[in-house]
Amino acid sequence: SMQVAAMAPCTSIYQFFFLVFFFLSTTTTNLVAANTGQDNEDYNEKVVSCATLLALVCGTFLSVLLVTCANPLLAVAGCTKDLLVHARPYLMIRALGLPLVLVATVLQGASLGKQDAWTPLKIFLSAGLFNLVGDVFLTLRCGWGVTGAAIATVVSQFAGAIYFCLKCIQPNKRSAVRLRWKGLPDSKLVREFGVVGVSLFLKSATTMGAYSWLTRASAPCGATALAAHQ
Repeated sequence: SMQVAAMAPCTSIYQFFFLVFFFLSTTTTNLVAANTGQDNEDYNEKVVSCATLLALVCGTFLSVLLVTCANPLLAVAGCTKDLLVHARPYLMIRALGLPLVLVATVLQGASLGKQDAWTPLKIFLSAGLFNLVGDVFLTLRCGWGVTGAAIATVVSQFAGAIYFCLKCIQPNKRSAVRLRWKGLPDSKLVREFGVVGVSLFLKSATTMGAYSWLTRASAPCGATALAAHQ
């Protein structure tokens, strides 16, 4: 129960930052969907290129933040000293996957904007099955505990995101999402992301803030209660 309890503050922190920046995916869906069918594929490619660049920049920033500030963030989340030995490596390993996780969500958003739900579903299901096998092998077979679970999750996220990128770089059908480097985004496109995304950003931040507070409130109840909350 100690290792499961250690995952609770880590999950709270990780989910907070991930869902706060999920507006990149939703905004991409809105912009691509609004332009689909207008015979202006170049604009959609600019949107996907801009969103992918923003995802990489934001994801890299978050990774550095979580790795360098793991201890104070875990303290704020209510992680006690006896849980820190398990929680810190779990959070730091999971943080490494954030850049490509955000990229994958952006490509998912673009696919949904083109009314293609099947492609991201196949990729994420495959990544999930890979993660499940990795969890079982690393945690039960190798006995690595939550560290093994974190490694399995990050490896599956990397594999899924890279495959998604390759599929979009060389799409096999005309209607598929195309990932092309279209140069640095212009200020107009960045403003469009800002206008659509600001309300989503605030909503996600408020929702996840409340969830994080619940995790923080359950921390003083002990490892068993925190593991049950997780």
